[in-house]
Amino acid sequence: MVDLSELDAKKCASLQEQIANARLGLPAPISPTSDKYKSTRVVRQQQKRLNKNEIEQLVVQYQAGLTVYELADEFGCHRTTVSECLKSHSIRMRLTPLSEEQILEAARLYESGLSLVKVGNLIKANAETIRQRLIDRGVRLRASNDRQAPVE
Repeated sequence: MVDLSELDAKKCASLQEQIANARLGLPAPISPTSDKYKSTRVVRQQQKRLNKNEIEQLVVQYQAGLTVYELADEFGCHRTTVSECLKSHSIRMRLTPLSEEQILEAARLYESGLSLVKVGNLIKANAETIRQRLIDRGVRLRASNDRQAPVE
């Protein structure tokens, strides 16, 4: 074992504390640091795991006519989570094409400057579906780097 100078010991104190906490299974302490060296913590999306009862309710409500988007909102999860639950329970997925009104509204929103993702969120459809329907209607799509602000 090597003895550290007082200065080196002060520099290593927080590291030694972190090592000790790690050995005990404790979380690392948050130490104040100067703004120059502060790191930003990435906040990850909270994952929603549906329990057996929720999945049963989800299946019943889907079969009663609710959409994947409506169920995702109701159960507080992503639409792909709903789709995967339904598929894993051998539920045949409905393909609900966009109505003419939805396509016209999507074109209007897109031409006002909104992105395909934002239009999809408003129309409650996937951005790729919106893109395909706009192409079918002859709407000229912007390049991904050609972002224009929405007209207000």
